[in-house]
Amino acid sequence: VLVTICAVLCDFLCSADIIFDQKSMNLNQMPSPGTIPTNTQRINLKYNNIQDIPDNYFINHNNLYYILISYNKIPDAGIHPNSFTGTIIQFLSLRTNLLTDIPNLDAIAGTLEELLLGYNSITAVSTNKLDNLKKLKKLYLNNNQIVTLHPDVFNGPETLIKLQLKRNLLTGKESFKLKDASFFFMYTYFVLSI
Repeated sequence: VLVTICAVLCDFLCSADIIFDQKSMNLNQMPSPGTIPTNTQRINLKYNNIQDIPDNYFINHNNLYYILISYNKIPDAGIHPNSFTGTIIQFLSLRTNLLTDIPNLDAIAGTLEELLLGYNSITAVSTNKLDNLKKLKKLYLNNNQIVTLHPDVFNGPETLIKLQLKRNLLTGKESFKLKDASFFFMYTYFVLSI
């Protein structure tokens, strides 16, 4: 576990990317408009009290591909359909917030590859929330309150190779369609633990 944490931290801190880091700053809202340079590529806003990501907040951040906004207080209503418009986000972490549903991420559907939504209060996963995420490779829904899964819920993203569902309220008898048999093997034996 320590090696994984160090690798993630090094990946974030040791890159040559332009990074905006305001973790643990006790922020109650997103930084004032204009505070984040428009050429920023990575943002770290973990461990704050942020409750809302306004519509078009990142509109001029067309190099932004990596956002850590975990450990905040963002509810479903705090993520708007255009919150991430103008970006090329590939990695988005919204872990440990106040989400009860998967947010509408259509604005980054063409670029998002990794989505971390663990440790929220998500109770269900509807098919329409994932269908447009055509490049999604990794989806983390662990440690939520998911009770049921629609049979077609993971049939949309054709690129999905990792799905984390452990520590939810699933019975272990759920069945759903997957487009790739190798994904099913990985899901069954390596990723899913109830």
